Amino acid sequence: MTRAPPTLARSAFLARLRAEDASLAAEVESLLRYHGAPDDASASLAHPLFGGLLGGLIGSAIAGFEIDRLIGIGGMSLVYAATEKFPRRRVALKFIRPERLTAAAQRRLRVEAEALARLEHPNIVPVHELGVDDRGQPFYTMKMVRGITLGKVLKLLAEGVPATVAKYPLPVLLTIFQKVCDALAFAHSRGVIHRDLKPDN
Repeated sequence: MTRAPPTLARSAFLARLRAEDASLAAEVESLLRYHGAPDDASASLAHPLFGGLLGGLIGSAIAGFEIDRLIGIGGMSLVYAATEKFPRRRVALKFIRPERLTAAAQRRLRVEAEALARLEHPNIVPVHELGVDDRGQPFYTMKMVRGITLGKVLKLLAEGVPATVAKYPLPVLLTIFQKVCDALAFAHSRGVIHRDLKPDN
């Protein structure tokens, strides 16, 4: 069977995604541009787990969670919005990206979840559960935090969007920065170092 060139496969995927969720498609395209995605990035986008946002995982129930939508894409992981069946609550469900699923990545996910679970602080998202789903995929769940990232806020401020400029004057931004520093200092006091700190996180 002849495969489409990677760039064509990626374009087709993004075209389908735009039809389903234009804002998510824009975010994926932004991430691909930002990270200088290689041609084989389309292999990740075409993987069944990634394909879930086109119907595979979305709407399905896995390990006691009803998955709604994809809300985050990182270098090593995917984060979905989900509803836990019992207790009934909204959570963020984090999986390792399929093409990154190695024994080392699974250990890293477990260590990450266990480290976060030890950090009880108002500015650190709490971990609820660490487990393995019905397909053998490791995951952990966190409290669902609503809103936009600091990275998005800074982008809108740079564009001069009036509502954002009014909502986030310098004192508010400095308060956010202080809260980030407080969380980092607390994590450091517990022997945990964040190695991927950035506004989008």
